[in-house]
Amino acid sequence: MRLPTQVRRIFGLVSLAAVTLAVGSSAIAVGSNAAAPERPYGGSCSAVVTRLTEPGVFPEVLHVQLDCTFKHMGRVAGEAITTVVPTGEPVGTALPIYLTSETTYEAANGDLLFQTFEGWGEVDVVTLEVGFEGTELLAGGTGRFINAIGLAHTDGSASFVTNQGFLTTKGRLAY
Repeated sequence: MRLPTQVRRIFGLVSLAAVTLAVGSSAIAVGSNAAAPERPYGGSCSAVVTRLTEPGVFPEVLHVQLDCTFKHMGRVAGEAITTVVPTGEPVGTALPIYLTSETTYEAANGDLLFQTFEGWGEVDVVTLEVGFEGTELLAGGTGRFINAIGLAHTDGSASFVTNQGFLTTKGRLAY
């Protein structure tokens, strides 16, 4: 389910401004080698979603198990807690939502990478299909990711019927 064009453009501009602000003030931009070198970051994840709150109770809290393949990292496991909040009344069958998430990715060697996500989407109140997009902020972790910093755009979909989802992400990561 895609967001209306005007909403995608506005969200894109807001995301671009957030990325510019975050990267512009980061250690990467001001010449520190604390988090260099910068690399492409991105890939895809399959997700298994478990509701932690009763259906229809908002904010809705979800536990998400991720199985990902990322550039420069290979196969990665992830675990997230996601909060979903409606932002208005349904328009037809589409309920607009705001999502936040905190994720920990674990590389094959055990190094952890911490990520926060903020985005917008829609839930089809008839089919219970969800479409979303937003911005990931990657900041810190363990091992080689201790000084990591990065940003990425993420979009995906999920089903509250099958409890399965899929997402793609693309951005930059320095560590």
